[in-house]
Parts: sequence; C-alpha cells; structure tokens
Amino acid sequence: MPEEARDDATVPLPSGVRRGIGGEVTGMATRTHGLAAALVATAVVTLVTGCSGDPDAGPAPADGPTAGATGGPVASGSATPADPTPTDPTVTPATGGRISTPLLSMRFPEGWTVSRGSAPSVYGARSPNIWDNIHYSTIGLIRKQPLGQVADLFSDPIGWDRAPRRLPTVTVDGVRMFHLRGRLGGRSREVYGTQRDRSAVLVEFEVADPRERRETIESVLASIDWKPL
Repeated sequence: MPEEARDDATVPLPSGVRRGIGGEVTGMATRTHGLAAALVATAVVTLVTGCSGDPDAGPAPADGPTAGATGGPVASGSATPADPTPTDPTVTPATGGRISTPLLSMRFPEGWTVSRGSAPSVYGARSPNIWDNIHYSTIGLIRKQPLGQVADLFSDPIGWDRAPRRLPTVTVDGVRMFHLRGRLGGRSREVYGTQRDRSAVLVEFEVADPRERRETIESVLASIDWKPL
C-alpha cells in the first residue's frame, strides 16, 4: 500500500454507534485478536447511564502519576517501574508505514505491512514474522469522560483472557494516555488509549518478545503527532 493512507471514506453506521469528529469511525477493528465488539455496546451503555458529578474525578489509579522523561513511578503494588514516556528524547520514532486520520498521524515499524480495516479509521500492521501485530482504531463515545473512566470501559474482562492490569498514565505528544496490560488468546497484549473530543482512540500491541515489545511500543508512540481538535 502507499506509504500514507488517509481517512476519507464514509460508510453507513450501525444503530447506536455514532461518527466522531472529522468522520472518525465509531466501531472497533474487525479482526481475529482485539477488543471484543461487545465493548462498543459497553461503552455506549456506560456513558449514557454513566456518572455525573466532578468531570475531573475518576478511580484512584486511573489518573495516577504520569511517567516522566527518564522513567515513571512504580505502579501500585508492583516492583516493576513504569515504562518511560514515549516522548523521552532518547526514543527514536518509528520510520515505517504512515497513517493519517482526522485525529493523528502515526508510523509503524520499518518493514511491517500496513493495511486498512473494513471501516475508516481502522488500521493494522503485521511484522515480517507475521506473529506480531499493531492495531489502531477509534470508538465514538456519547460524552466527554475523565481518562480513568474511559480506561475502565476497555478494562472489561470480555475483551481479555482476564481483567488487564492498569499501569501508570503516559504522556504522548502532550496528550495523556491510559495503559492496560494483559493477555488475549494467551498472547501478551498492551493497549494505550485516550479520548479526543468524543472519540476513544486505541493503539493495541501484540508483540511476543518482551524486549522487542518495549522497543516497538516506544517507537510507535513516539511517532504520534496529534492533530488540533
């Protein structure tokens, strides 16, 4: 495919799912591994019936310490330091295939095969060994929510082998993103996400080798350039 793919297609949307800003897709990627489609319904129902009160309030771990430029704090109950923020100047951004959506531009690792999903704003990339995958997708949300509550929507065990672990928030190009780590189909899976306007933005990584996983995640997130809302 061309080096850069743009989000200019429009498709009919199913009942109960909305289109975000700039035509941003409101559904999940259709693929073998990924968040279950039922999470779309969970997100919509939760946000329709969801919390009122302080819009900046959220579960205690949700908006916890943000990783600093030289590494983050230790997550509660963990002896493992948080991953360095992808904006660390020592992290080299990915230089492979580039996607451009109304919300961001982002690159995948060099040599990975990039493809577009069955709906706009859904992209995937597969490594040369075909076992490792990265997925980008968005989901339309009914209302603006604190980051912690958005993370809770995607922590539902229905999209994982079991409930994922919530790690400290990271900052990517000036935007705070939640970080979930767990397993799906027995494979390691990490999800970074945030809300832009009324769209949840998700970047999912399924990389088997721990060292390659860290390098892949850091380089891809370091390549993200958010577009003005």
